[in-house]
Amino acid sequence: MSEIKVEELNYRKKQDVEETAKLHGTAFSGYPWFEHWPLEESLKEVHSWKALKKNGRGKVFVARAPDGRIIGLAVGHLHQPTKHSKEVSQKLGKGKHYYLRKIATHPDFLRRGIAKALTAARLKHAQKLNCTKVYGWTSVDNTPKIEQFEKEGFRDFHREVTKTGGVKSERGYYNKRLK
Repeated sequence: MSEIKVEELNYRKKQDVEETAKLHGTAFSGYPWFEHWPLEESLKEVHSWKALKKNGRGKVFVARAPDGRIIGLAVGHLHQPTKHSKEVSQKLGKGKHYYLRKIATHPDFLRRGIAKALTAARLKHAQKLNCTKVYGWTSVDNTPKIEQFEKEGFRDFHREVTKTGGVKSERGYYNKRLK
């Protein structure tokens, strides 16, 4: 879909923030995420990403359709080791790592290259930050995302079972070397 435009989310444009929150709520409610994202909660989530830009660690990208609507979103930032991510950090090894945190495409625009364009923007950002590896995770049932990771040269490097909303699920982590 060559007419799409990928850009950073402009938090000064209230309509863009609201469109991004609506897309987030649509994409991450229900299967395979087993979550519920009312608009108010999605707005809080989208606003929480603003801190990534302020401290220079990350960016929020959106994809626009030719008519200007936001049809995709992606968040990426430098990896911040936490107690939860200790095992992932160890498996990534030494170096500066970039986390492909979230990505979503509007259901009416699936399989049109939007996720690929958004991922390319995040990879470019990771390279600008001199990262050695990028990584992300998805549900092991999310075949389209796994196929995207594999087509773009990512490899499966870690698995874990989590419980979200009372439902157990398995995550697959994928990484790619940049340098």
